[in-house]
Amino acid sequence: MKKFLKIDVINRQCKLLVNKAGIRKLATQVFKQEAKHTISGEVNICFVDDRCIKGINYRFLGKDYATDVLAFENSNIKKITQAEIIVSAQTALKNSGIFKTTPEYEMRLYVVHGILHILGFKDNNKRAQALMRKTESKYVY
Repeated sequence: MKKFLKIDVINRQCKLLVNKAGIRKLATQVFKQEAKHTISGEVNICFVDDRCIKGINYRFLGKDYATDVLAFENSNIKKITQAEIIVSAQTALKNSGIFKTTPEYEMRLYVVHGILHILGFKDNNKRAQALMRKTESKYVY
């Protein structure tokens, strides 16, 4: 059986334009280069506003605030069967002003960050955070 990874990019917000083809290409590149095993299944990358991501964050994680990205997966070691990456375009717009970047840069950063979490990267201590940032910088510029 041939392995494949289907990546869907969904835009459910109106704050920013989303380059769906560019996001799909970026995601494919990160999965190909960072996955330790062949991956097959489906990944949905959904762009939403702060209100929506806040609701998802509260419903699934019990956190009552908006965040930049959430990543959920149903997988095993060798295969991703289903993954969801939810990105707040509204937060990307706000953070681009704070960090003197562009909204597109921020959205790409959040997509890569979410994928890395799905692939098992952590950011819960300084060493793990440093590895996460180093890996993110290979894809987001």
